Amino acid sequence: MDIDGEMRVEIIDAFLDLSLEIETALEGLIRAIDEGESEGVEEDINALFRAVHTIKGNAAVVRLESVMHFTNSIEEVIESLRMKRFEASHAVIDVIQLGIDRLRDIHQRDLFDQSYGNLQEKELISLYTNLSLAKGEEADQESHKILQLVGVGFAHDAETETYDPPTDRLLYDSTTSLPDHSKQAFDLLFFRELSQQTDQHSIYWEGRTEQSHDWAQKLNAINGSPVDTYQLSAAVYLHDIGMSFIPHQILEKKERLTIDELAQMRQHPVWGYNYLIRIEGWAPAASMILEHHERIDGKGYPIGNGGEIIHDGAKILAIIDSFFSILNGRADREKRKTVVRAMSEINSRAGAQFDQEWVTAFNEVVRCELKAGAL
Repeated sequence: MDIDGEMRVEIIDAFLDLSLEIETALEGLIRAIDEGESEGVEEDINALFRAVHTIKGNAAVVRLESVMHFTNSIEEVIESLRMKRFEASHAVIDVIQLGIDRLRDIHQRDLFDQSYGNLQEKELISLYTNLSLAKGEEADQESHKILQLVGVGFAHDAETETYDPPTDRLLYDSTTSLPDHSKQAFDLLFFRELSQQTDQHSIYWEGRTEQSHDWAQKLNAINGSPVDTYQLSAAVYLHDIGMSFIPHQILEKKERLTIDELAQMRQHPVWGYNYLIRIEGWAPAASMILEHHERIDGKGYPIGNGGEIIHDGAKILAIIDSFFSILNGRADREKRKTVVRAMSEINSRAGAQFDQEWVTAFNEVVRCELKAGAL
């Protein structure tokens, strides 16, 4: 069926509204589990079923076959909850939420030709079907199989994780200094101060640059430090300085951005580049800033460069920036997401939005941080 542009927008808007209803119902189930109460559980499960069934119905109207099949597998899991074949648990709730995250990506792919690395649809449909057929404690076992697949192994509890992190490659010290009176040292101190001012533009950004800086340097180190550490520091500190020129009401807007507002947002890498390129000695960092929203498949902005052209520092920035935005929330993403959900999103986009080699290295960094109890 040929779907016009207006209908595509209506379908995705309806999905996003329903996904918020689903998240609210899941939060209600989590509270019931944590507080040991049964009141409201049946109501939340029924609300889940209605929302997911509506998503499937909307997809059927315009014959989005992939959406229908994937939604049906999630609906079967919720039906098993309704029939009390097994009880709601944290693991079951997590895999339902991960399924909705993945369903959003399938919508974006089929409606707007968004490209992804690997959404693992066939494997997940099979696993969700197995979960729907589980009984009692089998449900948690089947849920963990899903968590391990989409979370790239990050569902392990950090205390029981058997992974042995290569800590000798993560010894980058963010306090390592240049000669005290060098121009680079003074510049970096100034850039760091600017980043702290930029972070104050939004309640969702508090402390994010220092955290991003630490992780970007660790990611660079674990891959053999191909990017100059000082240029990378400058790029991290100033990668969003262009946001300072965007009206506050756009930054804090919770609704979908208009075309003009989105165009303004997409200018911030250009503004950051134009600022830094005028300061002698920082041309590599300026290029990283310009390219940190480019994509490996060439569908990024502001230029549309492909993976073979994008600076490695920009590839690092793209992953780090997305990870902490997903994990900590923004004006358009209020709910804090778990590490497993964030890693699921990052890895599903490897080879399309993000560079596969850097994503593989990032997985290693996250495992190290989990092992160290930093997440």
